[in-house]
Amino acid sequence: MAEEVKLSKETLALFKHYSGWEDNERVKENIIKVRDEALGIYAYPCLQRNRFLESRMKQHFYYDTLLQSCENAIASGGSLKLLDVGCCFGTDVRQLVLDGFPAHEITALDLSQDFIDLGYKLFHHGSESLPVRFIAADMLADDFWEKHDDLKGAFDVVYTGSFYHLFDEAECVQVTKVLAALTKPGGAVFGRQRGHKDTDEAAAGHMQYNNKPRKIYSTKSFATLWKETVGWGKCEARITNGKGDEASREASGRDFLEWVVMHH
Repeated sequence: MAEEVKLSKETLALFKHYSGWEDNERVKENIIKVRDEALGIYAYPCLQRNRFLESRMKQHFYYDTLLQSCENAIASGGSLKLLDVGCCFGTDVRQLVLDGFPAHEITALDLSQDFIDLGYKLFHHGSESLPVRFIAADMLADDFWEKHDDLKGAFDVVYTGSFYHLFDEAECVQVTKVLAALTKPGGAVFGRQRGHKDTDEAAAGHMQYNNKPRKIYSTKSFATLWKETVGWGKCEARITNGKGDEASREASGRDFLEWVVMHH
């Protein structure tokens, strides 16, 4: 059962910016309609809990650094290229553009073309008003690099939100290899997903979802994953409540892992 839609002032401003609608109820009615259509495709818990409405990227501790790095790059006559992996409806990239990141420097990738298309319906605008490059692809598919060789080493920054916790341990290793391969030398990868405290024995290292074990990392085990898999040793990670507040839980009792790893 989907939860009631509640919009913060900032989230409402994001939807109004793209849709051009001023009526709050019209915005909310459209959100409910598109959400229910999406739930008919895949019933992700984050859709049921309306977590797609807010930009979780914006709440990440690395977000301000990202915007500053972009500003510095532009000021020096360069650019910063960003990839959002598992973009879903594209809420994060739309917020990023609103906050000043050039849309033409952003690529957003999702497994589902349906979700990408629904993003335009959700925010009620056409592709011409958002020159972000959207790609529907499975980054773990055998032919991913064959089809998308142009993405290899193409990005200064890669973001992945609510992504790692969809996979088992072996798949997480594969995901890490692909994320590293997408990133330029000297680049950064940052993200957030379900996590658990290093001392939280009750959380264990896995959760079951759709009859499949999903790997849940702590700050230490996630840093180890990147160090042992691709040799990236610079990792800053912290447990939050999913809204940028450190070491506290949401009402649901879930911990989230926020992190950034650097290629150096």
